[in-house]
Amino acid sequence: MLSFNPTLKLEKELKLLHSKIVTANQLLENIGFDEKNYLHKFAFISNIGASTRIENAILTDNEIEWMDMILCFSFKVSTCCRKIS
Repeated sequence: MLSFNPTLKLEKELKLLHSKIVTANQLLENIGFDEKNYLHKFAFISNIGASTRIENAILTDNEIEWMDMILCFSFKVSTCCRKIS
């Protein structure tokens, strides 16, 4: 439930956005397992990198990937260890 009444312009923009999201989702459903894993790992590294910069800490992509790998080998939950279906 919204706390406001959307304008017709906003409704049209939201419908267009919804259509674009549906199209993107259909395209993503057709990519292979290896590509999904690569995209997932790339997104993980980008998110962690952005978070550390917000906190004024600077980690390189290689450092983040190294930490993720270390967590995998120490049997802790990590994105590189999870199977993506």
